[in-house]
Amino acid sequence: MGSRFIKANGINVCIHRSGDHDLPPLLLLHGVTDSGRCWGTLPRLLSKQFDVIALDARGHGQSDAPANGYRYRDLAADVAGVIEAMEFESATLLGHSLGAHTAAVVGADYPALVTAMILEDPPWRDEDPGVDLERRSAEIGRNIEERKTQSLQQLIESGRVQCPSWPDEEFQPWAQAKLQVNPNVAEIFKGLDEPWTETASRIKCPTLLVTGDAERGALVSPQKAAKACELMEKGTTVRLEGAGHCIRRDQPESYLRELLGFIGRV
Repeated sequence: MGSRFIKANGINVCIHRSGDHDLPPLLLLHGVTDSGRCWGTLPRLLSKQFDVIALDARGHGQSDAPANGYRYRDLAADVAGVIEAMEFESATLLGHSLGAHTAAVVGADYPALVTAMILEDPPWRDEDPGVDLERRSAEIGRNIEERKTQSLQQLIESGRVQCPSWPDEEFQPWAQAKLQVNPNVAEIFKGLDEPWTETASRIKCPTLLVTGDAERGALVSPQKAAKACELMEKGTTVRLEGAGHCIRRDQPESYLRELLGFIGRV
C-alpha cells in the first residue's frame, strides 16, 4: 500500500492506496483515533475490484493537524476535496464510526461525488441533553494525551486485553495510530452538526448501514437502523450478531460477505 499526500480543503491529507488505478475508486474513512492503516486485510481483499484509497482524517495518522476545524462538515469537505483533487467523477465511500458519519455528510452535502456508501456503526444516537459537550470534549482530549505517553508495546498489549477477539494484525496499526493522533480531534465529541435524521434524509445514493449488538457496544440500535432506512432514499441495513462497535474486526468474514454482496447489487 503506497502512501502520499493530497492537498485538499487547505490541508495535506495522507492517503494509502492499493489496487489498480483504473478500477472504480473506493475511499476508506476510519474511526476516531484510528488511521488509514487501521483496516487490516480489507484493502488487499477489495483491491481486485476497486482502486482502494484509505485516508488519514485531519489530526490522525500523517495528515495535517490544524488547531481547529474538526467538525463533521470540515472532515467531509476534506474527503470531497480528495475526490476532486484526484479527479474522480465520483467514489464509493466506506466509513466506520467517525468515518461513517463523515461519509454520510459527504453523501448529503456533495451527492454528485458519491456513487454508494457503506456506513459501519455511525454515531447515530440521541445525545443526553444533560451532557456538557464542552467538558466531554476536553476530557477526551486529555485521555488522548495520556494514552500518547504509553509505549507502542504497552498500547498493543492493552488492545489485546480489551479486544481479544480481534485479528492479531489489527493491533500494531491500531496502537501506532494512538501515538499519532492529535488531541485537537476531541472537538468532534462536541456533537453532530445537525441531527443525524436530517443528514440521513438527504442521502440519495445506495447506502448499506451495518450495525452490531448494542449489548456489545454498537451505537446504532435496531430501531434507529430501521428509521435510517426509512429516511434514506436507497438505504438498507444489516445487523451482524456477535459484533460490537468495531464490526469488521469482531466479525470480519460476515462483514466482508455483506460488503461484497452490497457492492454486487449496486
